[in-house]
Amino acid sequence: MATASGSGGAGARRLKKAIEFAYYSTLRAMRGLFGLHTALKTPDRLVLDGVLLPALAADPEYRRVIFVGCDWYTRHYEGMFAGRDYWTIDMDPSRARYGAKQHLIGPMVDIGIRFDESSVDLIICNGVIGWGLNDPAQVDASLAACARVLRPRGVLLLGWNDIPEKRVVSLDSIPALKAFRPFAVAGQSVFRTATYNHHTFSLFEKVGNPAG
Repeated sequence: MATASGSGGAGARRLKKAIEFAYYSTLRAMRGLFGLHTALKTPDRLVLDGVLLPALAADPEYRRVIFVGCDWYTRHYEGMFAGRDYWTIDMDPSRARYGAKQHLIGPMVDIGIRFDESSVDLIICNGVIGWGLNDPAQVDASLAACARVLRPRGVLLLGWNDIPEKRVVSLDSIPALKAFRPFAVAGQSVFRTATYNHHTFSLFEKVGNPAG
């Protein structure tokens, strides 16, 4: 019975993955044909766009913001942080057209040399770990760079996929995250979404007292 149940669960995940892939593909095609910049409505994006980013954008303490990773469905985030010192970074030069007016081309680890120590209030990194940032040592180096540039009590938002093929490293085993503690938005520091890849948002606050 356990084998049959496991097989059924895998089949359901494959079906869910196929449906979400079709959704993404359809939106990409519409964007190409009609120049649409529609926000995604998948369960993970509903959490990110509908809960997490609005709550963070509403807080005036987050003045300098870095968003890691760009695509057509991230372009509208600059508008959510209008009036802030908003930056994007992506290592793929072709993604620059989806970035902010202040856009950097390079890997995530470059944050550590592009920004001064303790000069950033909020870093959002969604769908990067396991999707290009695959080496555990590089994950640690990239998060160490975030820890360096974030001010004390600055916030790091990580979006990652909680499935074996994309879970390149356990968050609990990343040395750089020892500089952080959990941070809650809407009463939660971890948001697990009903997606085929079990996309999860984890929020962290840099340990330390406010500067000054």
